[in-house]
Amino acid sequence: MSMTEILKIGCFCHMGRNNLNHDMIFLLTANNRNNVEQTMKNDETVFVEERREQIALYVNDVKKATVLELSQHFNVSSSTIRNDLFAIEKLNLIRRTHGGALALNNSKVGLEPLPSLNQNKMLAEKKSIAIKASSFIEDGDVIAISTGTTTFELAKTLQTKKDLTIVVNDIQIAYYLDFNTNHLIYLIGGMIRKNFHYSFFSDDNFPTINIDKTFFTCNSLDMKAGSTIPDVNLASNLQKILSRSTSSYLLCDSSKFGKVSFAQVLPISKIDKIIVDDGIGQKTIAAFKSRGLKNFVIADKI
Repeated sequence: MSMTEILKIGCFCHMGRNNLNHDMIFLLTANNRNNVEQTMKNDETVFVEERREQIALYVNDVKKATVLELSQHFNVSSSTIRNDLFAIEKLNLIRRTHGGALALNNSKVGLEPLPSLNQNKMLAEKKSIAIKASSFIEDGDVIAISTGTTTFELAKTLQTKKDLTIVVNDIQIAYYLDFNTNHLIYLIGGMIRKNFHYSFFSDDNFPTINIDKTFFTCNSLDMKAGSTIPDVNLASNLQKILSRSTSSYLLCDSSKFGKVSFAQVLPISKIDKIIVDDGIGQKTIAAFKSRGLKNFVIADKI
């Protein structure tokens, strides 16, 4: 069974360790977990995808690399590297050249790296933001956590909280919370976006629910453009979730400031709190405050 099979297309699942709902379309049982883990260990394509992600990360770090250099670094043949570069270029993560590859300028509107390429970037900052965000969550809250590497760090802080109801659109976050906590997990159903492990849903498939607090991330944050992401469908879904929420919390590390992506989620003035790391700089804070934007919370350094 693949990870994608965790989510039944078009369903809205109610997952609870001690509370099984008969309306539930698909339940991630202990046996399912074992199957998933065993499949991931045995499936050679997982290794191929992981290598390609590392190649993309390597090229974007060093800015350019030859086929020979990559072949020696990753201990595979030159023909394998050429195939990998072809596949990675199709994902808009690098640009192939004769004999190698070049990094892309990912600050351009619309370019989006895979989540696995971002999960270790600014990790200390993401963890500090997650800890600060967790301080706003009270026992018994109904919260929504959107897809994102920083929100995944937030999910990891919730083991000590009690009696939460958590709405998620990301199967990786749902899997982690179901396995590691006793909270009630509502997984929003829909089509899974390949390689990004979150679902798209139509308005008809989104239930009429009430949420106390929504925690979401963005790829870019700009005074004029607001919080933006590359995927217009995800932006629309997040707007729907936020419309059902009493309060909104944006988790945004300092590397995303001053950038603009394709689709707006919310203007800055509509976000209740923007939680950032201490690398943002006083000049940036002052610039935002000069526009009357005072909803910033700076996380403590860890």
